[in-house]
Amino acid sequence: MSGDGLDLVVVLLVKADSEAGAAVVRVDFAGTLGEVWFMGGEVSRSR
Repeated sequence: MSGDGLDLVVVLLVKADSEAGAAVVRVDFAGTLGEVWFMGGEVSRSR
């Protein structure tokens, strides 16, 4: 599984929301909804 494209999109979204300091990104992984939280530069993935 190559998630380079998804990683790039997530990184762009995080940088765009860097002003808020926290960003929430929802990505659909093979039909499974996954939430990715970015806080203080830490990445937490919930599946």
